[in-house]
Amino acid sequence: MQDTIYDNSVMIVDDDEMLRSLFETELKSYIGNVYVASNGVKCLEIMKNVQVELVILDLKMPCMNGLELLGNLCTSYPHVAKIVITGYGDKESMKKALQAGVYDFIEKPVRLDFFNHSIKRALEHIRYKKTQKDLLTHLLFHLSDIEPAKFYSLSSIEKDKVLKGILRVIKMKKLKEEWRHDG
Repeated sequence: MQDTIYDNSVMIVDDDEMLRSLFETELKSYIGNVYVASNGVKCLEIMKNVQVELVILDLKMPCMNGLELLGNLCTSYPHVAKIVITGYGDKESMKKALQAGVYDFIEKPVRLDFFNHSIKRALEHIRYKKTQKDLLTHLLFHLSDIEPAKFYSLSSIEKDKVLKGILRVIKMKKLKEEWRHDG
């Protein structure tokens, strides 16, 4: 059985060259675009020029540690999924990482089967979120008089706000129907 090929862009950030190379080789077997960086500063430099959907990062790195990188990602790239790989799973770091919206944790030493499972789950989640946005966008155009060109000219954050509003309206209508049937 052939694995699913994901047409995503993924960034690996780890100061350990051997692990970075291993992860890169592994991911290139089923992911379209794989980028690597040895630290958070280099990661952010690369991300200025390429769109990445998933960042896999180590917590302990020189120049900018993983928590600092997570903070930068949350501010500048809030839609990017994040997976932390660490051999230093102290509770305070994990708590901060969770607050930064980390999708998953992978502990070192890394087992490749767990690594691949976590990455594929994250990519499926990204695919699901994209499909949801596409469907909500279609509903938006179908149910309103918003012009597609105007909608697509919005920033991704503004688009998300509009789509979340549509989702709230749909949920409210569904609740209203349920109340009618129950009452």
